[in-house]
Parts: sequence; C-alpha cells; structure tokens
Amino acid sequence: GLAGGCSCDGTLGNGLSIDCKFEECLEGSLVCGTVGLNVTVDDSTGLVKTTVCMDTALDQYEEICFSYQFDMTRASGNVFDMENSCTASYGNNPCSCTMEAMCLAIDCSAYLPGAKMDTCQALAFELPEDAASLMPRFAIFNDSIDGIFNFENIDWLNLDWQNIDWNNFDFGQVDWTNVDWASTPWGSLFNNDMTQVDVCPILTGRV
Repeated sequence: GLAGGCSCDGTLGNGLSIDCKFEECLEGSLVCGTVGLNVTVDDSTGLVKTTVCMDTALDQYEEICFSYQFDMTRASGNVFDMENSCTASYGNNPCSCTMEAMCLAIDCSAYLPGAKMDTCQALAFELPEDAASLMPRFAIFNDSIDGIFNFENIDWLNLDWQNIDWNNFDFGQVDWTNVDWASTPWGSLFNNDMTQVDVCPILTGRV
C-alpha cells in the first residue's frame, strides 16, 4: 500500500482513523504539492470515509479537496460494487463531484475555467507512485494551456463571479480572437439573474 508520513489513531472495532501526507507532482505538469489523505472507519455504521486535500506548492492554486465514502454493509465483497458518494471543493467552495466504482470526476470550473477533469480519474492505493492518482488532473494543470483560456472553452454562464480565483484567471488571459462581438455583447457573459450592480464592479475592476 501507500506509505508516507502516516499516523494511525484508534483500532478496528472501536473506530479507526489513518492520516497520511505525500509530496507529489502531477505527471506531465509543473504542478506539485502536498497531498493529505484521511481514512476513517466507522464501525457503528459500516461507513468508510476517505478525504483527500491537495495544497499546491507556493499556494499556486486554492486548496482542492474531495471526499467519498463506502457503505461496507452493502458491499458484495468487490470494491467496485460498493455504493459510494462524493463531495469536492475548491478553496472551500463546493464543486460538482461524481464517482463510479473507484473512478472520480470533479468539476470546479465555476471558480476557475479549466479546473475540471476531462474524464473520470481512477484512484489507486497499491504502489508508492499511486499517490499521484489522488491529485485531481484538472485540464488547467496541463502545461500546454500556458495560462491562456480559449473563449469558446469557458462556460461563462456557469462562472461564480463572487468566488472566481482571480489569482489564476483574468480577462487579459482570454483569447478573444474568434469572438463575434456583433452577436456576443458583454452582458451575455453573465448570468441572467445578475444586475448592473453585480456586473459593473467586475468589469471596472478586471477589464
């Protein structure tokens, strides 16, 4: 199994909690950081909860966390058949999270375009190098993006403007080359429920 600065509290049968920390870098990316892993076994309910949080080096990005739990009482003996659910966050703001068997998909692009997985990510715990599988492989971590956002790839109406990660996103980083402004007014980039009072501070402060 994985090994790395782990501590164990409690015992099986009376509640068990395991905490580990790893220093890892994403393969094919310059993003590195500390991955914290906590596994808690609740013997009274049969629930096994796993929580993972990633702090990137030099706080390059907001803290990314995800949690999931298995109900061991409903398991057939195969981990892939266990019922599970998951939650995720980016800088303490909730993200979309789905999980099927041990394949996780997180979407935090409401706070930072590209902060989502293109496909679900398989989690592994067998080998030392598997620790890297606990780091969300967001599209924005791909070196090829190089800090540039294509206008067409941003889900503008999904952005949470009150909680945008302005340290990693700016209008000046957007490639506006192919935008047809005749049919794409600035107002169309914002949610319909946003008023001038909401939009003006964003435009005056960031454009």
